[in-house]
Amino acid sequence: MSRLAPRPALLAPVLIGALGCVAIVVEADEAGDDSETSAATETSSTTSGDGDGDPTSSGDGDPTGSGDGDPTSSGDGDGDPMLPPSFRVVVLADLHVPGPDYDGGDTAIELARDHLLDARDKIAAIDPPPAFAVVIGDLVHDAYGSQDELWYQTNPNAFADVDDILAGFPIPVYPVYGDSDYAVPKFSKQLSHLLFAQLFATDPYYSVDHLGWRFVFTNSQIGQTFDEGTNIYDTSRGSYGDAQLNWIRSQLDADLPTVLFTHFPLFDVAEDDNPDGAYTNIEAAIADADRLALILSGHGHSWSELPATYAAPHISFGATYLDSDNFLLIEFTTEALQYQILDKDKPNWGSEDAETWIYDGPPMPGG
Repeated sequence: MSRLAPRPALLAPVLIGALGCVAIVVEADEAGDDSETSAATETSSTTSGDGDGDPTSSGDGDPTGSGDGDPTSSGDGDGDPMLPPSFRVVVLADLHVPGPDYDGGDTAIELARDHLLDARDKIAAIDPPPAFAVVIGDLVHDAYGSQDELWYQTNPNAFADVDDILAGFPIPVYPVYGDSDYAVPKFSKQLSHLLFAQLFATDPYYSVDHLGWRFVFTNSQIGQTFDEGTNIYDTSRGSYGDAQLNWIRSQLDADLPTVLFTHFPLFDVAEDDNPDGAYTNIEAAIADADRLALILSGHGHSWSELPATYAAPHISFGATYLDSDNFLLIEFTTEALQYQILDKDKPNWGSEDAETWIYDGPPMPGG
């Protein structure tokens, strides 16, 4: 089902500005009965990339139309809202939901849809609830059935299936592109970007500000490693390209503590991404970024804390398609501007799975 048409308990996607956009906005099932909890939680979608190397500024980032840019905070109307002391974000990666005709013979892929539904139920039970969720790429698997974008609106397919599942989350969901979300060179990047815009209401890369924090959603497949015929064409490695590398640096230069999401881990991207540019690769773009607090990635399908050689702590996530417990709950403070991973002991670090925890109150082992 296309997100171009609004459906019950779901806000239609709101595109801000000529080319900018916000990410998925999902409301609670009883949106009409609880407008305060069902409002979109992002404070502002500050900038976004349209995929042509010309990121555009967006509006106030309030897709609900309230105009204050912060529908989650309570205010007295005089422009001085009372911010909550903290907020939570839940992060998962590598959904790999296949299309209905998948016959690849991989049992784990065949179970990916069920694992995502199970993860959604677990995330819905978190109390207090997260402000939003992030999926660090690879939403779909073997998903392309046609070069014609209209085909994806009229035929069962993995994109539409993931769209429906994410629409059932009780909180907004922000997606990051992964390598499996593309199918180059057979299917163009432009087709992938069009499908993401239509179904998930998001640009190839973008950022969102929320209660004093900036969240930067990069695209580690938009550079030349995913452009057939270039000197560094190799879809087993990530790359960002000149325009995005400059954009990433501009996001980090703002005076906001920042979390950076990238599907490919930093050790798995091209060192010669942009040899003639101001920043030769992603590590150069984030070097000495004092406000970069955390780097989160997927792709590797196993849990790892990467060595402290990067500009900030770097965690690579286990894949949700392998284990529905593969997600983390992170709490961000709005005054001290610090964060805490509330369930950091849940993953079996160095493996592809995690323990089952209880989230009805302070996160703890059990279940």
